[in-house]
Amino acid sequence: MIPFFVHGAFEYLAYATAYWVYLRQRKLIADPYTANERTSLFLAAAIGGVIGAHALGICEVLNQVPSMSIFEISQQKTIVGGILGATLATEIAKYIRKRDQSTGDLLVVPIAVAIIIGRIGCHLVALHDGTYGSPTDGVFGYDHGDGILRHPTSLIEMFCVSIVVLVLSLTKRHIRPGDMYRYFMASYMGIRLGLDALKPSAVSFSYGTAHISVLQIAELIGALYFLFGTGIVASILSNRAQRS
Repeated sequence: MIPFFVHGAFEYLAYATAYWVYLRQRKLIADPYTANERTSLFLAAAIGGVIGAHALGICEVLNQVPSMSIFEISQQKTIVGGILGATLATEIAKYIRKRDQSTGDLLVVPIAVAIIIGRIGCHLVALHDGTYGSPTDGVFGYDHGDGILRHPTSLIEMFCVSIVVLVLSLTKRHIRPGDMYRYFMASYMGIRLGLDALKPSAVSFSYGTAHISVLQIAELIGALYFLFGTGIVASILSNRAQRS
């Protein structure tokens, strides 16, 4: 059995590699923000990401929180909450700074790299961290070591994210600044919305035979925001920047 700390090792490797890729990207792609401005936006995104990741992670297992230790509660986090929290914090920081240029396109590849590397760790210790899929009799079922075939959700996510990044990289010359990030995030929220239907959920809402988890509700809101809400935010930021 693979030790649980392997997941943490892959998580830190994901952060480090993503940052290295970002630095490489910044040398090749023109950045409308200065180094100091980009640092302040990173700080805002980091704070928002940590808050969002843990807040949504705790909501996902809210009914189990009373029986958890402080350490166990602190370990509850999800990348979906991190993305939504970081995005919100970044837009607030841009509003305060009176800047309206897109900040996300430069981060698409680094974020994708972080997701893929992080999911390798999730796949290796899925039974420990709860990222395994529901049981299946399908041909692609994967045995994590307990003798039960499950949907290989981490592997599917890695594959889908790779395809999305490849398509966006090949078509980025034909889309507007900011849309690469928007399309990637909308696609990722859609991918997660589908994959989380293949995972057991501690907290979910039911209507007849339909079930939706707290995490899926957040993903649906995120997908709708990245598809339709970013234009409204961009207009607000542009109007404020013009008044400065």
